[in-house]
Amino acid sequence: MKRTLVFVTAFVVAILAIGCSAEGERKPVNIVADKPTPEKTENNVAEKPTPESNGINVVDEPTRDKTRNEPEWVFKKTEGQQIIFENGKKINTRLYELKYLRSLVTETGTTFLILSGRGCTECDANIGIYIHNPADGDMKGEAEQMRYAYPGKISYYEDNSLIAESRMFAGNCLPDKTNMVIWYQKELNDDKEWESSAYIAEIINEELVGKTLEKELPDIKVSLGLKKAKKCFEIKGIDRTSEP
Repeated sequence: MKRTLVFVTAFVVAILAIGCSAEGERKPVNIVADKPTPEKTENNVAEKPTPESNGINVVDEPTRDKTRNEPEWVFKKTEGQQIIFENGKKINTRLYELKYLRSLVTETGTTFLILSGRGCTECDANIGIYIHNPADGDMKGEAEQMRYAYPGKISYYEDNSLIAESRMFAGNCLPDKTNMVIWYQKELNDDKEWESSAYIAEIINEELVGKTLEKELPDIKVSLGLKKAKKCFEIKGIDRTSEP
C-alpha cells in the first residue's frame, strides 16, 4: 500500500506514527497531529513528572538577549498539569508527564511555550511536543490541541524496524529566521527508500505559522552552527516505537 505524507499548514507539525489496518497492513505515515483516545480509568489523575521521566532534556540553551523587554509570561515551575509564572498567573495544560522545555519570546514580549507531555493517561500515545501562547489561556483538550512530533528515532511497533527519525531545534536556528522551531526529519517509504523533509514553525506577526519543506531543504549544519553560537538550542531526541 502506498504510504503518503499529509501536511497541515497551520499550527501543526510532524507526528510520525504508523498503525495497523484490520487486514494487518501498515497504515500510511501521516505528518499530522494524531488524537489518541484515552482509555477509561476509574481515577484519571494527572501524573506528577519526575526529573528523569522519559530522558527528556534540553541541551545547549542559547544566551538570553538582555536588550529586549521582559515578557509577561516568565516560566517559574510546573505543578501537576499547570504552568506557574513569575507573575503568579497559571495555566492548565491538561498534559500528563508535563515538562517545560523553553520559551520563544518576540521583541514585543509575545511568548510561546514549548512543552512536552501526553494528552492522555493509560493510553498508547507517545510523548509529544506542544507549542502554546499562554495569553490564550488554558490549553485545549487532546481532541482539539495540536500535538507536534517529539524528536528521535521511531521503530515500527510490531517488528522494531526503524521507520522514521528527526531532530528538533528552536530559537534563531536559520540565518533569516528568529523565534522558530525546525524539525529535520526523514522516513522510510514503501519502496524502502528514505525521504527527507523539514518543518518550520515560526512566529510571524505574533502568531505561530507553520510550513513543510520538501524541496530546497535547509542544511542541518547551519542550525548546528547556530547552536554552537548559542543562538539556537536542540531538544534531545528519545527513541520509541510507533503508536498502534
